[in-house]
Amino acid sequence: STFMDWQGSEMVARILNRQDIDFILCDTIEGYETEKERLSGITLKSGKKLEAQLVVWAAGVSPNTDFLKESGIAIENGVCVDDYMQTNIEGIFAAGDVTRAKNLLTNEPDTITLWTDATLQGKVAAWNVLGVKKRYIGGLTMNSVVFDSVPFISMGIIRDADIVNDQIFTFLDEDRAVYRKIVVREERIIGAVFAGDVRYAGMVNWD
Repeated sequence: STFMDWQGSEMVARILNRQDIDFILCDTIEGYETEKERLSGITLKSGKKLEAQLVVWAAGVSPNTDFLKESGIAIENGVCVDDYMQTNIEGIFAAGDVTRAKNLLTNEPDTITLWTDATLQGKVAAWNVLGVKKRYIGGLTMNSVVFDSVPFISMGIIRDADIVNDQIFTFLDEDRAVYRKIVVREERIIGAVFAGDVRYAGMVNWD
């Protein structure tokens, strides 16, 4: 998950476990079972079968670019745009979840599916359509959610797999269910996790 690192995910799992929500990891739905034309269960890839009356299947965001296949617009897991939200075709702009725009931290193309980011991209695209040169500085992955009155906030690069030769500062108080993590690269904060006590999260994001 890009929402939370391992320690934060463990905290979320414990909170949801207390609400009788179980997790099955490293598996996926492979088939459905019905009874009298109604869903009665699911079969997992591992072969395990579960009773179920409702299934909600979410697997991230996949930009819908099928209608652009013959347009000549460059597509690579989304519509490719430059710093001005312009595609490879002059005068054609794109914004929002469908784009592969610059990631603020890596300067590489990325799909960042946040409403605030899509709004900023739209404004930048609109200014440039009108002939006013405005650059898009780049987007930043951010998430904020509350589980059973415990707030969780994450931003930037936080997963162990994405952290290479970076400084990591952590604080964990299991009794108070408080966890904090700051990732620093070349004297610059590139990622953070706040759980339980989210004070100063806005300051870290601003930095």
